[in-house]
Amino acid sequence: MAENIVDTETTEIKNKAYELYKKHGFKDGNDYVDWLEAEKQEVGELRLKRRKELHKILLTIVGILCVSVVILLILLFRDNSKTELSEKSLSELKVMMLVLDQKPDEEVVAFGHKHNIVIASDEAYTEMYFSDDPPHSILEITKEGVVAFHSLSKRSAMTCYRVGWIAGDKRIVDIFKKVKTNIDSGTATFIQDGAIAALGDEGHVETMRREYREKRDILVKALTQAGLPECMPESTLYVWQRIPKGMSSVEFAKKLLDPEVAIVTTPGAWLSDRTESGHNPGEGFVRFALVPSIEKTQEAAEHLKNLKF
Repeated sequence: MAENIVDTETTEIKNKAYELYKKHGFKDGNDYVDWLEAEKQEVGELRLKRRKELHKILLTIVGILCVSVVILLILLFRDNSKTELSEKSLSELKVMMLVLDQKPDEEVVAFGHKHNIVIASDEAYTEMYFSDDPPHSILEITKEGVVAFHSLSKRSAMTCYRVGWIAGDKRIVDIFKKVKTNIDSGTATFIQDGAIAALGDEGHVETMRREYREKRDILVKALTQAGLPECMPESTLYVWQRIPKGMSSVEFAKKLLDPEVAIVTTPGAWLSDRTESGHNPGEGFVRFALVPSIEKTQEAAEHLKNLKF
């Protein structure tokens, strides 16, 4: 009896569903799903269009509307690749960003001053170092024509708090403040309180540095034992591993996804763009993130024993 009631209710629901489909011009449920997907795509394109329009407005605010802004990424493997820039590119280049563990030096600052390029130094990783010589800030060289960006996302593992700061040339910081004011209303006060507490404590930072160093040592040893070149980083929570010859970074990343290895990495080619000469500085590397626990890192090292190069 109960089964008959269920069957009857199911039939009624199906009939009502088909009535609704026909009423709104759909053949069946699949037709409705196809329409829904198309609507999602249209909404996504509309949002992208609005985002681009907002971007243009912000560019107008800072007085650089219609100016081509190029960000030059100088990566960990700078010594192994040369970024070629034509005179035209240099004339269009407005911001040069130093990222990851690239050390700012007087030569870079002089280059920016010569070509009227703002030097922006990403210093979010400066407290994730493993040597006896801590990384230096670009602000130790000069404050003219340069800015430094810092964040608590790496130093204090406060990634989702979205709190950080910019410091340096007052003219550039003032422009940044104008843009920021038109993007949001600022960081919530309770998050600012948490940031102040985190900045007042160095103990947790030292603990994280020790753990990252231990995980780095475990992973690099396993990679070299597998026959890969030693790529020991001096800082940050990443290992940029040079891949075997005859493979692309994507191919090598896929190989690490094999069940007997089961390690997720990011192909270097996905993290950088081709230069004017057609060279992708990220090609030839994969990036390991030292985010998992020490135990998980040891487990990954055991899996790497299944590989020989």
